[in-house]
Amino acid sequence: MPGGYITHANWTFGYSINTMQGTGLRLAHAHFDGRPVLFRGELAFTLVDHGPTHGVAKNGLGARGGGSPLVPLLPTAPNAAGSDLPPTAIATNDSQYDAAANPTGAVHVERYGPSGIEPAKVAFWAKFQAGDYQYVHRWELFEDGVIAASVGVGGRPAAGPVAGLPHTHHHYYRLDPDVATIGGNTVQLGTRGGAAATQWQNVARGAHTLEPGSRLRVASEAPKPNGLLRSYELLPGSNIGPDGRTSSADLWVAPYRGNLDDGYEVATDDSVLTSRYAAETGASVGEENDVSLWYALRQHVEPRTAGEEHRIVPYRFTGFRLDPRDFLDDTPNRLYRTSPPSP
Repeated sequence: MPGGYITHANWTFGYSINTMQGTGLRLAHAHFDGRPVLFRGELAFTLVDHGPTHGVAKNGLGARGGGSPLVPLLPTAPNAAGSDLPPTAIATNDSQYDAAANPTGAVHVERYGPSGIEPAKVAFWAKFQAGDYQYVHRWELFEDGVIAASVGVGGRPAAGPVAGLPHTHHHYYRLDPDVATIGGNTVQLGTRGGAAATQWQNVARGAHTLEPGSRLRVASEAPKPNGLLRSYELLPGSNIGPDGRTSSADLWVAPYRGNLDDGYEVATDDSVLTSRYAAETGASVGEENDVSLWYALRQHVEPRTAGEEHRIVPYRFTGFRLDPRDFLDDTPNRLYRTSPPSP
């Protein structure tokens, strides 16, 4: 499948969906202001946990435990359970949807100019069916360098023994950074708060929990003339922490292995990410030529089946951001539509 390629808001990047593997919407080869940022970003799979009594289902790549591969839908497909979808709701290609030119495309693309408070941006998203659940994978790239990733959960409320039970969607993103340079990135952790500048420390390979106030960035190893490192910070967005059973950490730092270690081997917990993907725990990432990150975005849900979710679940979104830090050398011009222009 060809996917697509976009240039807008000082970004150039590609997108695609590997429907043969049942995985999600991929952001690829993202460059901002002419420099590389992210080689690949993708929500590969989601673990849906209804508690120790009822088990865990894996939706997406390598579906298990009663879960389903992700089936791409048309952007116009209704929010419904899989059994209620008309056959015409299934997309047949991963290019940009167009009612006239490509009516069976899966990806919806939106381009925006600047407003009085927000820079220009490009957003692209796709819907996926996984049994009764429906997911929306969305990426937004802004002219100030920010990348926002989010996932919406919809579909039909769960039935049977798990009907009405609180549960958690553990969304696992694979992020392959190329910040300012192809390879040669370092993952660093710091702490927010206080008047002192953040002291960044290299992060070892392995599993990590992001404590409140912690800061995580991926930085180029080559400093700018002013001594600062071009970098991107990850701003987490989970509404619940690891439970120690299905999900054991927030972030995994692993060596880059191309299309290997893509999440297929993960079963109904994330132990493979620790025991296999990031197995060489003691090695400093700064000594490696390239690095992959796995980030767990958790979405805890308390159903509203007696109210707003009685018949269908309106899309409920959660997300995280990648923000540039010292990536540019100056403030971008004309970010906002103001009079006079600003900045």
